[in-house]
Amino acid sequence: MKRPILAVTLGFILGIIWGLYFNIVLFLFIGFGIYILKIILHNKNINVIRIINVFITKIIIALFFVSFLIGITYIKYLEKNYEHIYNSLYTVKCVGTIISEKNEKEYNYTYKIKVKQINGKNIGNKTFFLSLKKQKNQTFIKYGDKVYFEGEYIKPEKQKNYKGFNYCQYLKTLNIYGTINVNNIKVIDENNLNVILLISNKLRTQIINNINKIIPEQYKGIFLGLLLGYTNYIEDNVKENFSISSLSHLLAVSGTHIAYIILSFSLFLKILKVPKKINKFLLCIILIFYLFIIGFPASATRAVIMAIISSMQFILYRKQDIATTISFSALLILLFNPYKILDIGFLLSFFGTIGIIIFVNKIIKENETKHNRIINNFKSIFIVTISAQIMLFPILLYYFNTISFTFILSNLMVGLIIGPIIMIGLIIILISIINVSFTTIFVQMENYLLFILLKITEIISKIPLSRIYFITPKIPIIILYYIVIFSIFIIYSIRNSNRIFLKYKIEIITKKLINNIINNKFNIFIIFLIIILISNVFSRNFKYLKIYFIDVGQGDSCLIVTPNNKKILIDGGGSENYDIGKNTLFPYLLDRGIMKLDYILISHFDTDHSLGCAQIIENINVSGIILSEQYEKNDNYKRIVYLAKKKNIKLIYVKAGNVLNIDDVKLAILHPQKELMIDNPINNNSIVCKMEYNSFSILFTGDIEKEAEELILNKNINLKADILKVAHHRFKDLYYYKFFKRGISKNSINRSRKK
Repeated sequence: MKRPILAVTLGFILGIIWGLYFNIVLFLFIGFGIYILKIILHNKNINVIRIINVFITKIIIALFFVSFLIGITYIKYLEKNYEHIYNSLYTVKCVGTIISEKNEKEYNYTYKIKVKQINGKNIGNKTFFLSLKKQKNQTFIKYGDKVYFEGEYIKPEKQKNYKGFNYCQYLKTLNIYGTINVNNIKVIDENNLNVILLISNKLRTQIINNINKIIPEQYKGIFLGLLLGYTNYIEDNVKENFSISSLSHLLAVSGTHIAYIILSFSLFLKILKVPKKINKFLLCIILIFYLFIIGFPASATRAVIMAIISSMQFILYRKQDIATTISFSALLILLFNPYKILDIGFLLSFFGTIGIIIFVNKIIKENETKHNRIINNFKSIFIVTISAQIMLFPILLYYFNTISFTFILSNLMVGLIIGPIIMIGLIIILISIINVSFTTIFVQMENYLLFILLKITEIISKIPLSRIYFITPKIPIIILYYIVIFSIFIIYSIRNSNRIFLKYKIEIITKKLINNIINNKFNIFIIFLIIILISNVFSRNFKYLKIYFIDVGQGDSCLIVTPNNKKILIDGGGSENYDIGKNTLFPYLLDRGIMKLDYILISHFDTDHSLGCAQIIENINVSGIILSEQYEKNDNYKRIVYLAKKKNIKLIYVKAGNVLNIDDVKLAILHPQKELMIDNPINNNSIVCKMEYNSFSILFTGDIEKEAEELILNKNINLKADILKVAHHRFKDLYYYKFFKRGISKNSINRSRKK
């Protein structure tokens, strides 16, 4: 029986995915699987069985389906648990244990807390965020404190926009059930955790405090990020440089870090002349303790599990099977928390490792240069980088919408210094635990290397090809990509295989399979039908009007796609404290498959309506910007006009009475008037437009206030519409009620609710 762990892991993963996304026809699927299994086990005359017997056994098929069912059952059970917590908790009285250091924010401190009892009921140690309001003369709670508190449970929000950030799902990847807001808290007991957790946290805190003393301010953040995955001190511009340079993986402890940690301690133990088997055993203990210190991130956990399995195989004289090793590590992580399948760190770590495993050994052996170690090292870094990127390419596109054409350069340059940085960093950490004054020489060396690292990321991030944006790929395209990659690999492996009998057998079976498909008219009919259905889905021309209201927090944004695929963005949201354009609006457009806008209509230039548009204008192609004359030309207006002129975008100034015809869609401008209003001029001179398509209409009102509403009402304009976009803060105002009543009938209100 070959690789049963691989079969179990694949079945478990598919079961988790099925349980998360498919809630119908489950039993039909299971019944179909049982039926296929029955055919395989009992019908010896079917040619398919010959193919299956080349690769797997009947027992492995059974393991696959059993683990598949376990995966479905497990994730459904957890989903039920989460939903029970979400729907049953409001005001709570809790007893729990603090399991993190405090994270200071503007108005509160946040902790992670493992809660055992809520409202007198035992809930089995579930983890929450604890948000403690800042107060004068506050007594701080510590890691390991057992506490009692009363507070309000806050259910985590799900995604608000299409493919947007799902905070609820993110917390599930961390095993966290939500947030509890409290004003006061009472400490019942101290050190209420096991000894290993207390020691590892104390050591982590000591390391961070020591590094704050000996590493300069400009380097301490990056040092702690590289060695502990602690990124709280890293400035946003540094994180951005690492991201653009395709080096973000260095700030999350991953396989690279673990490899150099293993190398460092192996050399140290070798100097001490520790026997190899004991060396391997001690390394396992060190790596496990290191995981406790850094908090078990998915990428590091994967690397440590693989390293431990490899060490155990060496100790027990077992031949290493890399497919079994990586499968087992994935299985362990997912058994602990199956939602890790949604964690970007988990996906990047495993897919990158799979790419390296598949391609590296074969390519490196064929491209080694004799007696030239430096060239071979460069080739190895190059091949490892390319191999990982081949597998990560669609994941990076799906989650980040970017491709970097400088990733090879950045990884080649950093690959030469990252090893010394980590190894010297380990020496600094170990010596600092004993006495910080002995670290001076090593700190100077580390500072120099960190300076080079930061300069590399800064320079490469400014190269134009370092970040190119693409639309979000569809899931079927991603699946097709991996099918093609694995098919190429299999064909390449077979062609270069020394197993002549296996090659011959596969060729014979493939020919028989093709002949059976060709000679079987029913199969031909099914294949033809599938092709027709797929081509029909992809080729259908859906000609209808689409309107999307985008959640940008306070403010407005609406995307209109006409029947002939013209795209109009009305406002873009915005905030002084959070880049809505970069973090919400731009990703939303990419998720919708949009890299070009025909028009942006900016109703007025308050920050919460216009600032997000600047990011869009800077990053995608915009043909025209629709705006009105301004009574006050504020900074937002000046910035938009500057960007438009810089990118040769047409500025279209409108006023009441203008009509814009965009395909079959008509935009009738109802406001502002020729004479601009003086009272609250930014809001009251907002563009009010009525969009009409056939018999459907929608009224956009910007942020007009009482004075503008009264002026429009006095013009006796037809305001009736199917949908009214409510002006900011206006719904309860008397004048707005009149505006609303005149603009929308009862039937229209009902229709808008349905939409």
